[in-house]
Amino acid sequence: MIVLVIKMDDKSVNFSETRYNEIEVKMRSYLKNIGYNPDKIQMIAISRFYGDNMLKHSPNMPQIKGNMLFDSLGTPEI
Repeated sequence: MIVLVIKMDDKSVNFSETRYNEIEVKMRSYLKNIGYNPDKIQMIAISRFYGDNMLKHSPNMPQIKGNMLFDSLGTPEI
């Protein structure tokens, strides 16, 4: 499963690693509670407006590690 954390460019978020981590913890917990294996979840932070982390790693989010969206689309484990 791929979970996109979108709108990282929003003024209230401003590409914040802290905010991304908060969302990641909540989403993994929620998905685990409804039966998904958290080890099989890919979390990807993106900015659709700027294209960050879609094709290449974002200079706006160097602290957030992980795959890019288009690299992950061919590899999710179902």
